[in-house]
Formats: sequence, C-alpha cells, structure tokens
Amino acid sequence: MKHIILLYTCILFILSGCKKTVEDSFSAKSDSLNTEIEVIIRETGNSDQNQKPIVYFTDGEEILNHGVFEKIDSATEADSLPAAYYVFVGSMNGITDTNEREKYFFCNEEYLSFFENEIIKAVESRIGRSFSPDNRSLAGISFGGMNAAFFAAQSNAFNRFAMLSPITYPCTELNAKIAFSERKDLNIYISSGHNDAETYAKPLVEMFNSKGYHVEFIETTGGHDFDNWNTQWVHMLKFLHH
Repeated sequence: MKHIILLYTCILFILSGCKKTVEDSFSAKSDSLNTEIEVIIRETGNSDQNQKPIVYFTDGEEILNHGVFEKIDSATEADSLPAAYYVFVGSMNGITDTNEREKYFFCNEEYLSFFENEIIKAVESRIGRSFSPDNRSLAGISFGGMNAAFFAAQSNAFNRFAMLSPITYPCTELNAKIAFSERKDLNIYISSGHNDAETYAKPLVEMFNSKGYHVEFIETTGGHDFDNWNTQWVHMLKFLHH
C-alpha cells in the first residue's frame, strides 16, 4: 500500500508540472591549487536538461549564506528565470580551513587552471553533459568580479560573465590582459553602486566596450554589500541566459 501511495504522489508531482531543485555537493581535489575545494551544484526547473545553461559562482559559501539561491529558486518557480544549473565554488582551503579568495581572485593563473582543467570537467562530468562556452557563465562579486574580468581576458571556457562591484586595483596587469586579449563576442554584465566601486567599474566598461563586447552596465544607489547585490541577481541572470 505504501508503494502505491508513493507512486501516486510521484505521478501527481510530474503531472502538476512542479519545478524541482536538485542538489549535488562534493569536495574537489585540486592539483593546481594543492587543496580541496567545496562545490555545490543546484539544478532548477523540470525542463529538458540538454536545454539548461550553467552558471558558475565564485565565493560560493558567501553567496549561499546570503540567500542568493533562494532568490534564484523563487524566480525560477515564478517563471521569471529559465531552468538552469548553478554551481557554487567555495573559496575556503579545505586543508588549512582558511579563506583564500584574495589569493585565488588576484589574476591567479593557477586558479584559472583550476577552473579550465579541473572544476569544469568535474562538475560537468557529474551532470553528465558538456556545456559550450556560450552556455557557460561565470559570476563574481567584488574581488570575484575582478577574477571574472581576468577570466574574460584569458579563458576560452566562458563567453558570458557577470561582475558585481568589481574591485580591480590588486591586479595591475588586468588592463593589459584585456587590451591584448583576442577573445570575441563576449557578453558582460557589470554593476556598481553610487557608494561602491564606480572608480573601478567604469574603466572596465570602457575597455570592454572598446573590444566590441555586448556590455550591460547597471548603476545602483547601493553600496558594496549584499543589500545591493541581492537586488540584482534576477536581472543579471536574465542577461546571462539571454
């Protein structure tokens, strides 16, 4: 009888068209970084898996701890966002238990290698699908935005980027990397609040525009915090998914 009830419940769930969220978490051993990194994959929606794009977030722990995924999930249930895969890549060193974001995000070639040669393969192997660069996005906040700008100049793995309040001063070679990059047809979202990172964001916008990329620059009244960033996720993801 219990099995019949369970089957009936599953049928009702499928027929109702309810959207689902599926989570997979694992610890990725990295030779590039000589550590282990925690990764959480969340799949939203019940549409064809082969149609879903994928978005990677750096600062995975902070992003999740500030309720970002709940906003994404709610927007997906309301049909404001399409079904997608979201990957939250931690910045904690799994061996020393220290936050290494200021090491990883400062135009670090080893962190770039970690993404291109290790984490993307590990994640997409678990999903069972390889994504094209045009269906793969990278999003970062603050120094993570600087990292996204560095990846935009250096990596062929992503064609879509989001940089919320990018702070770029620690990477003195970033402008040259962007200027001499041969990457084409990129889609880039950049934002800054009036009490935030305008000093760094606007020059990035000018450089990316000069490369002929599709750039959307959003100016808010907010500051350098999640109160500002949490108002942007849905709009940002609509841009990335377009």
